[in-house]
Amino acid sequence: MQQVYQQFLHFITSLRRGIYILLSNILEKAAFFLIFLFIAREFSKDIFGLISASFAFANIIASIFEGGLNFYFQRESAVRNPNLHKELNNGFNLRLFLFIPYIIMTSIYFGLTGLPYFYTSFFIALAVFAFSINNLFNAVLFGRNEYKSSFKYLLISRASLVLIIAGKLFFNSSIEFISFVFAFSGLLHTILLLRDLSTKNLKINLSFIDIATTKRILVSALPMGIGMIMVWIYDRVDVIIIQNYLGYSFVAIYAVAYSLFKLPQSFANFLLTPLFSELSIVFGEKGFLPISLLKNKLITLMIFAVPVVLLLYYLSQFIISFLYSPSYLASAPIMKLLVLCLPGLLLNNFTGTTLNSCRKERIVTISVLWAAIINIALNIILIPRYQLMGAALASIITEYFTFSYQFTYILKNHLLKEDNHAAVDAGSL
Repeated sequence: MQQVYQQFLHFITSLRRGIYILLSNILEKAAFFLIFLFIAREFSKDIFGLISASFAFANIIASIFEGGLNFYFQRESAVRNPNLHKELNNGFNLRLFLFIPYIIMTSIYFGLTGLPYFYTSFFIALAVFAFSINNLFNAVLFGRNEYKSSFKYLLISRASLVLIIAGKLFFNSSIEFISFVFAFSGLLHTILLLRDLSTKNLKINLSFIDIATTKRILVSALPMGIGMIMVWIYDRVDVIIIQNYLGYSFVAIYAVAYSLFKLPQSFANFLLTPLFSELSIVFGEKGFLPISLLKNKLITLMIFAVPVVLLLYYLSQFIISFLYSPSYLASAPIMKLLVLCLPGLLLNNFTGTTLNSCRKERIVTISVLWAAIINIALNIILIPRYQLMGAALASIITEYFTFSYQFTYILKNHLLKEDNHAAVDAGSL
């Protein structure tokens, strides 16, 4: 009973510590969920599928040019790197320079696959790039545990997104206008973050890219960046394959199931986002991570995951019918299957965070590289044969493979040890 009580206290402490992360993820998911729900109900399945596929492709391309900088700047901000200002300016200018190949690649693809709705997809590409810049700046705030400020700016930008679209509902909004408001919301968020950073002596300037600084950053950041590219690929490539094999209406059916399945991951970030900063500090001091610390965090994660899995599994038909209308009930069997890989998804997020905090970025990169190869191969094999169920099966196999690979490495290389000295709770650091 005492152990249960202590675990409950640990859960409450983690929740309190990550409350603004939780609120930010709820806000972000709620805003996008409501808008996507509106699109699904008010427009055809083909248009909803087009929007989902456009976001999927733009995010994959954006991840190629992120270079792991978000992880790098969160970690360096947490450890108070004295060169942070110079490096952050360099990282921002590098990201702006890479906008050129990003917009060329996305424009060519959207021109080839959805020309009648090119401007819709183009505005989505601009929005995704703005979100990428915002994630870069947010990483600095996260590293300094300034989650409340981050939440405040997100609230303003996403409230504007929802309110503008809601206001235009009375005037029969076009899908082009809705996609434009996504981009506007991202730009507003960027302006708010820039103002905040300038008050912290981290003023962002447009300048030339310093090659020596860039090399120093990328040596550490690129392995994490390559890992994120692979994650985005195996997370979104099924949508692209479904689009090409089956069409946009099938993308819409799959997107409904997948979006509901992914919701819990965002809420779990109240634990995982601050965990990266905390574990980075502990590992830097000790050279290992205390087993007791990781055990408590893992139990907390599973306490969150298990009831969510049960809820989504048994209420899938009701949830989809109520939210999206009965016309999307074909998504229910897909959602039931996808929910089974939710524990694997959360666990590999946990082990990936652990490895990155121990500066084992290369291992994370290798694991997700193999995961991406396996996922693409499985999707190509299974989708033509089993359609959407094949995509769901590929996701399940991929998530548990990634967790198994990373967890095995952690155990074999003794990154976790019993702490024989006074226990240090990372959350107090």
